[in-house]
Amino acid sequence: ALSRPRRLTTMQPKTWARALLADHPPAMLRSERDPARREEVRRVLAAHVPDAWKDGPTLCLGCGDGFEMDVLRERGFKNVHGITNDPAERAADPLIFLGDVHDMGMLGDGEISFLYSKETLEHLISPWCALLEMNRVMRLGGEYLHLVSTGIEKQRETYHMSCFPDWV
Repeated sequence: ALSRPRRLTTMQPKTWARALLADHPPAMLRSERDPARREEVRRVLAAHVPDAWKDGPTLCLGCGDGFEMDVLRERGFKNVHGITNDPAERAADPLIFLGDVHDMGMLGDGEISFLYSKETLEHLISPWCALLEMNRVMRLGGEYLHLVSTGIEKQRETYHMSCFPDWV
């Protein structure tokens, strides 16, 4: 006789976050405070983010402590917000939404002109679902800049949920 298949359940984003943080406490995940990484962010934003997006709504995904938001504001970006799933980071800046990149229900369709993220997609359970959600909140003609880690050593870090080949 065949046994009945087990009912599959979905894990809510908060449950995923608790599971991830149980193995990788926040202090391990916060390399953005490193001066070399901060300089890298400044260099990348200066080289790759056009001034044309300064007046439109900008969203930094997985914004951490908001450093990228501050750099964009220094460059003259007027309407910069961030999103994080860490309540401690959310408390640091009222323009940081507490939420999940997979479901940005706090934002309406076509609300954002420019999306930015650095080393975020590889930490997501389902980056392809997150890309669909980013597409939903981005205006027609908007732009998305994402920087992803490359190389086998970087990609195989234990807190990376998804891996991308160098050609991505």
